[in-house]
Formats: sequence, C-alpha cells, structure tokens
Amino acid sequence: RDWLDDDKIDEVKVEGLSVGDNVKISSGALKDQEACIQEIGKKRIRLLLPSMGFIVTAKISDVVQ
Repeated sequence: RDWLDDDKIDEVKVEGLSVGDNVKISSGALKDQEACIQEIGKKRIRLLLPSMGFIVTAKISDVVQ
C-alpha cells in the first residue's frame, strides 16, 4: 500500500472517479491507453490495462475520465 501514498504531490482531489470506471491515461509512456480503475489512493491510482493484460499505477493527475 505504500505506492498509494508515495509521491511528491501534496494534494490531489479525486472527484468523479470510482473503482470500475473506464479512463484514458493522459501522459507518460502509456499515453492514450484505455484502462479500468482497480484502486484509488491519495495520490496514485491502480489501473488495469485490458489491451496489454497487466496492472499499472499512475499519478491521479495523469488520468482522464
């Protein structure tokens, strides 16, 4: 669970995101990949990428609904 809180972002508001929502990654190496939210932390989010068959973590700020 350390990954959920491990980041240098002081505060991120999570509004309108819920476990099970489908989202698109907006930046980074996986930009434009579709994903399904598995878990939401204070600063990071765990995503399932069905097209690639694995789970990744991302900064909440890098995900769009």
